[in-house]
Amino acid sequence: MNKEGERALGLMRWGFKLPKKLLFNVRSEGIATANFWKVKFATNRCIVPASSFFEWKDSKKGPKSKYEIKVLDREFFGIAAVWAEWRNPKTQKWEKTFATFTSEPKGIMRELHDRQPVILDPKDFQGVAFAERTLACSFAPHPTRRRDTRNASRRSRRKAGEAAANEGLFD
Repeated sequence: MNKEGERALGLMRWGFKLPKKLLFNVRSEGIATANFWKVKFATNRCIVPASSFFEWKDSKKGPKSKYEIKVLDREFFGIAAVWAEWRNPKTQKWEKTFATFTSEPKGIMRELHDRQPVILDPKDFQGVAFAERTLACSFAPHPTRRRDTRNASRRSRRKAGEAAANEGLFD
């Protein structure tokens, strides 16, 4: 929210920088009572807009496969998150950073990973970011029947042995 108490949209850096690690995800279970998170959870909840997210599935016979997960009936959806300010040691400027909440996997996500992002139903957007709500309401995951996955691994779309041009950090 901005200084006038209205919703605000802005850029943030994904990941909390802790002394010995970078934290991208936060377990939603027990968040309201965990020493590090309870104040941030009470005051700095936010929604990360997304059109999809990716998970990598371990393979017993080679490299991990990358899967794109979408909410089928929505072009965009919201992922529950928490934000905080962090002082960038390179620039000495304060930056807003965030970590996404995760929960136990549901449906097809169980086949891919032991956690999943907390995908919000649009009716819960107001309560998650801008009003006091209970954890049960705030973290009700979006129905699994509306999720879909597709293998998005470049390796799966190429012929065996074919070189990949311009493979990036997440390939």
